Amino acid sequence: MFDEIPIPDELIPIILEFIEELESYNLADIKREVIGRVYEYLIEPQEKHRLGQYYTPSPVVKLIVNLSIEKPSDKVLDPACGSGGFLVEAYRRLLDLKLKENPLADRHKLHVEILDQLVGIDINQFAAQLAAINLAIQDLNAPSDNMRIIVADFFRVPISGLNKWMDVTVKAVTLNGIE
Repeated sequence: MFDEIPIPDELIPIILEFIEELESYNLADIKREVIGRVYEYLIEPQEKHRLGQYYTPSPVVKLIVNLSIEKPSDKVLDPACGSGGFLVEAYRRLLDLKLKENPLADRHKLHVEILDQLVGIDINQFAAQLAAINLAIQDLNAPSDNMRIIVADFFRVPISGLNKWMDVTVKAVTLNGIE
């Protein structure tokens, strides 16, 4: 990802210092809200508006997910996943439902299982990569190589295959940029 982002030479020491600072934190403790907010400020307002990218507040995300996902086997699609807020909340909801069903379940196996139940699509490659990171940090000790994060315009993705696969689609609706 970083090979495709043009970085001015004078920023390289600052980025390296930032990365060094990040190493002192446990990434599993970083909430999606923080990564989503960082992403929101990195993108120019005109670009966000052009692509229809808007940040959905955590309480709204949680409400929609909790109303939408009813079974531990539900498969979830976020057609405009951004940095993954809905997907992470869906992950947490599915984990809770699975643990209620089987409190002794192996969490690492559940991580892999839940990732198989989630699909995110976003037109912006950087946002999609952040969504993948947000999902991966839900369990840093389990494999996260089966994520289904697709970089594409949702309206150009063949829906026929997705319709047969998904149980729940989560997304806040925006009207002129107001959620």
